Amino acid sequence: MSKPFDATLKGMLEWSPADWPALAGYPAETVEAIDADVSTFSGASDKVLRVRGTPDWLLDVNFQSGPDASIPGRAHLYNALLESRHQLLVRSLVVLLTPRANLAGIDGLYRRRFPGEEPHLLFRYQVIRVWELPVERLLEGGWGTLPLAPLSAVSKHDLPEVLGRMKERLNAPSAPPQAKDLWTATFVLMGLRYDQELIGRLLEGVIAMEESVTYQAIIRKGWETGRAEGKAEGKAEGEKMGRLDEARKTLLLVGRSRLGEPEADVTAALQAIDDLEKLEQLIVRVLEVNTWQELLGMPAKRTRRGKPKR
Repeated sequence: MSKPFDATLKGMLEWSPADWPALAGYPAETVEAIDADVSTFSGASDKVLRVRGTPDWLLDVNFQSGPDASIPGRAHLYNALLESRHQLLVRSLVVLLTPRANLAGIDGLYRRRFPGEEPHLLFRYQVIRVWELPVERLLEGGWGTLPLAPLSAVSKHDLPEVLGRMKERLNAPSAPPQAKDLWTATFVLMGLRYDQELIGRLLEGVIAMEESVTYQAIIRKGWETGRAEGKAEGKAEGEKMGRLDEARKTLLLVGRSRLGEPEADVTAALQAIDDLEKLEQLIVRVLEVNTWQELLGMPAKRTRRGKPKR
């Protein structure tokens, strides 16, 4: 999930973390947000929740607003790294925010197979398509998921009523201290589906006029940033290079903690890898090997006596 919506969505997870396992069908009383960073890597999972129970477990939540075929592989990668780091079972949840993110390959099952063979890896993850969610479920659900209501199965015709019901709830005495933040999140996320003019008209109908200028500024900034990023996403080659760099960075960070500082030939070999899938596989495998040479299939270093260096 990329800017400008990532901070908004992560905030929603932090304000009321128990609402997200419930949305995925795993109600729990005690849930807390924990460190989602699996490798001090900027491409880490969007948010990780620790669900208290017997046993405790983790819910890895990843949001996606646009098409990205790497999601299943990344979900598998984050799942493995989080389990290794926290020694807890992990469930992976992918939340698709718009229909254009709904690629055929994002079907809840990540498969890896050699040609002509049965899959040797089957990894299951859960997919929530927000535009398919019943709006009542969100309007009557938890505070943390309430801002998703305008993106759910609702028509433009019904949108004023939906926002009106949200206003009643967020203005009620029982509303949380983050009520204004939830409004901000709502209108920022609406930029994923509706044009700025419609959002502005609807905003004036439910937000006090003295506050509307602030919200209009938030919406305008988010809409313009999102449009600029959308153009950037269209530059496939640049995007690919960015992901390759991030994957290499992750591999180096994880590898250094287990295998030590890589020598120059190892670093050069890593830089020569231009296959994102291979890099992701190496990141997972780094937890299973003892040397950089073993990881990359390079000859073992020899000591002065001519014996392989272990």
